[in-house]
Amino acid sequence: MSNINNSSPLWDSSPNSIPKDSFLAAKAIFNFKEASEKDLSTKRRIIYLIQNQYDYKGYVGKSIHSFKDRYTNGKWWHYTTNILLLRTLRFQRPEGFKIFILEYGIEFNNVLRTHETYWAELLNTYAPNGYNIRECGEGGEFFGEGKISKEKGMMKLRKKYQLKRIKDEKIFTIEYLSKWCQEMGLKCNSIRNLLCGIILTSQGFCLPNSILPKKPKNCKTYLVKNIKTDEIITIDHVSKFCKENNIDPSAFRCMLCGKHKTSHGYTLTLRPEKSKKQIYKSKYKGTVLFNSITKEENFINLISEFCEIYSMSERSLYALLRKEKNQCMGWVIKTLIIKSQIIN
Repeated sequence: MSNINNSSPLWDSSPNSIPKDSFLAAKAIFNFKEASEKDLSTKRRIIYLIQNQYDYKGYVGKSIHSFKDRYTNGKWWHYTTNILLLRTLRFQRPEGFKIFILEYGIEFNNVLRTHETYWAELLNTYAPNGYNIRECGEGGEFFGEGKISKEKGMMKLRKKYQLKRIKDEKIFTIEYLSKWCQEMGLKCNSIRNLLCGIILTSQGFCLPNSILPKKPKNCKTYLVKNIKTDEIITIDHVSKFCKENNIDPSAFRCMLCGKHKTSHGYTLTLRPEKSKKQIYKSKYKGTVLFNSITKEENFINLISEFCEIYSMSERSLYALLRKEKNQCMGWVIKTLIIKSQIIN
């Protein structure tokens, strides 16, 4: 017989409720304790809880066997297939988890399923507040009782999934996930994370009803000259151009930024219009500086040019212009101009 009062009411287990509060409230009512070695090996037909003691997130599961038979020698961290538990175990040791036997001795399988769902809702163990991904009671069909064969049971459990390809918004209906991923040349684990709701997109696919954030359009266009043929090429997408011509994109971008004059036989002829960063650099245009050592006076046209002429670093000159420093290599501010506003 089960050791739970089935008439106990369910309180609010919405996603906003805290797992710790749900656990402590249930513990106060049902007075369950951490499972001993004897409980893990002798109690059968159980509902168990694997709980993280750091954030009180838990995983509710069921078994017709004992916990040590379900997971060999009780080492659940070696045999679990739950993605969220495996991900947590990368950063946390199994010693930080506790095992609770919530119920035991449940005679009928359908009662075992319903009680598993009951405890998962009660303790709020569904993601993101816990480690249960799908609805409890769906998995773990019981075979070998003569009524349901394994093949028929798997056909009963199998679901059809739908995914949308972002490129052309075509919807795919999937029955066998691993087989479909193999045909499409996709990584099956990443697609499973997408179906579980852990990630928004995977390898160009998303869920049919998901709303994706719009990416800003890249409006930069570069004019590049081929040194050998003197041909001028317009580039809208740098990464695409580098792939087509087998060019190292990092070295090519250094040429586009002006760090290198040439790269892979190309030179830059025209840069795009001034970006916000370049406009910011020219906002001190017209500022007059005075050198107290050489008694020289000069004004700023471009900060980069001024620094090259007098062998200064841009960072130290910006610190002077923001009045974080009083002087920089003998230069002091005589007249400060910011966006055409004169400040004496």
